[in-house]
Amino acid sequence: MSEVSAKRRKLTRTQVLLDARSDAPEFSLTNLLQRDRNDEQKFCDLTITHDHEKIVLHRCLFGTTFSFFDDLFSKVAVDFGIVEIEDSNKFQRIKDFINNIYEGRVVEDPEIILPEGFEKAVVDDTDQSALDKFVRHQLNSDRFGSQKYCDVTISTGTRQFHVHKSIVAVQFEYFNKLFTTEMKEKHQSTCHISEIDDESMALVFDFIYTKKIWVNQDMLNDLLAVTDYFCMKEFSDEIENCIVEMISHNNCIDIWIAGIKFKKQILIQHAEQQICAHVFFIINSNQFRNIDQLYMEDFIKLIKGKVSDDQLMKCALLWIKHDMDKRMEKFEMFYDMIEPKSLSQSTWVLLINMKNLVSQNFAAAKAVIPYMRQFVPNAQTELALDTMYVMCQSGDVYSCDMSALKPKAFDNHSIFVPKWVKIKTADYNISKRSLPLIYGFEKLYAIDYDKAWSLRDANWQDEVRLTTRYSEGAVAFVGDTLYVASGTFNCKLESYKKDFSGQRTTQHSSMKYDRSCFALVPYDGYLFAIGCKRNTKPTSKNKRRQQPGLSVLPSVPIEVYTIKSNTWETLTLSGPDILNVKMYLVRQNRAYIVHGDDTIQVATFDLARRQWVTGMNAETGIVERCASLTLGFPDFGSCTMGPPLPANTFGSAASFGSGLFGR
Repeated sequence: MSEVSAKRRKLTRTQVLLDARSDAPEFSLTNLLQRDRNDEQKFCDLTITHDHEKIVLHRCLFGTTFSFFDDLFSKVAVDFGIVEIEDSNKFQRIKDFINNIYEGRVVEDPEIILPEGFEKAVVDDTDQSALDKFVRHQLNSDRFGSQKYCDVTISTGTRQFHVHKSIVAVQFEYFNKLFTTEMKEKHQSTCHISEIDDESMALVFDFIYTKKIWVNQDMLNDLLAVTDYFCMKEFSDEIENCIVEMISHNNCIDIWIAGIKFKKQILIQHAEQQICAHVFFIINSNQFRNIDQLYMEDFIKLIKGKVSDDQLMKCALLWIKHDMDKRMEKFEMFYDMIEPKSLSQSTWVLLINMKNLVSQNFAAAKAVIPYMRQFVPNAQTELALDTMYVMCQSGDVYSCDMSALKPKAFDNHSIFVPKWVKIKTADYNISKRSLPLIYGFEKLYAIDYDKAWSLRDANWQDEVRLTTRYSEGAVAFVGDTLYVASGTFNCKLESYKKDFSGQRTTQHSSMKYDRSCFALVPYDGYLFAIGCKRNTKPTSKNKRRQQPGLSVLPSVPIEVYTIKSNTWETLTLSGPDILNVKMYLVRQNRAYIVHGDDTIQVATFDLARRQWVTGMNAETGIVERCASLTLGFPDFGSCTMGPPLPANTFGSAASFGSGLFGR
């Protein structure tokens, strides 16, 4: 641990000082070199002799620091790292001076002139020994200057670093082993380390030589990885101390993961404190959504007990949703950690609305059973689904038999799994993709901007041109007549007979309310316009009104068109806001409206009594499940439901179910 962490200060908002200097003698460079000199002398590369006496030393330490030794090494012949001194008195003075330097002392000698500024450095320095500081400075100057005493080159592949083998080896075990084992690097003057980038490697050597460097804050985690690679505990501890001071709720997850990776218990401890203190902020943040799968289980275990099971499951689902394809396999692990009975309706709705998860992951499909069975009792229901047709945004059309989606499909041993079949590839004659679909007269129709297409002989056929251009409206068949309601402002209603003949039959009176993305539901000589795209600001024409004895009205109330009299009326009903209708199903006298943006909601409207039906039951449960499977189809654009199309329509088309579904 650094003894001067209190001295750490920020240079700018993006840089921080790493300062591992210490006044303690045992951490000085000369002391580390002395240990090598006293032990195996692995990196002592020069011997000074006189008769039978000798002194072993590290050439770069004295050659870079004292001009006397630089001259000595240059003028005297050096054979096999040996310098011979004939004068015994001179040899003794040199021996005493060298030993004192290794012990961290400077004893003046009349023949050995101290470097200029050395005494000033002694006086001015207050945070570490003057000798150690000066020695490091001289060595660092040599590697950036003449490189006279640099004896090894470290290459990253794109940059070379000239260093002193003994200096880097005595300070860090990685380089010690690199230069002393039987690795090829032992016998080479150049070592290749391609795993570390140039910038990080430069910082490593700056730290080795000076023990004090400025680094960008966003590099600290990367430097932890580098110090782990090089086994640089001192450098790693200093980075850890620095990161601890920077931990906040905005970065605690990234730091927690770094602590786990590099076994930094202090980082883990401080990061976990931040996580637990700000758990509700964190689970809604991007750093949470980006947690790697390797650490997600530990994270959930960490916050379990700090949040409810409901909140725990919700945050797990949001994490899965962020990268569905790669993370959906983790659902079962999360689900096993919680008590399903504790989940709120909003969490169940979130799960059901994760259509890809529920349709592709068996554990998720099985998990929704307890929730769905509350609304789908064992008793049989008369609701029967048919074939679902989906047009993708690419223009491809698929079908799926939904008739098997009954109450029994929620049993543990008979979970319904949809099987989608492509029945038509994209047709580039159509002006745009994902057109609204409707089934009628044993045909599939697509309503384009200014025309209606029908699918015949495996191709889209131009059936009729629309007088009013269609835009986010609704369509419905009543008998042999196609009704088209369109126009965001002053929504118009038009009708076309079955034979079409390319002409509009009738233009009917316009609706009173502006609406789009709504359902046009046919029933017993009436057309019900239900829903709109979004809530709008109240206007004189379309505003919320409070009626005596009723809750606030929906922003766009239901309008009913009487076909026989060509008149519209507005229903004054309290009920849900039906926004952005996805599809609807009519069964007997009830319309099941599927709507919403981020979540699937099913609202039931009694067409005969003209009132909303509250609560959920077997039918709404089945519709909700059908909708989650359909809207979760990859690249979903639009859909409709109807009986199987004739076999000759597509040649190889499969035969499916019965009913009337529309959008």
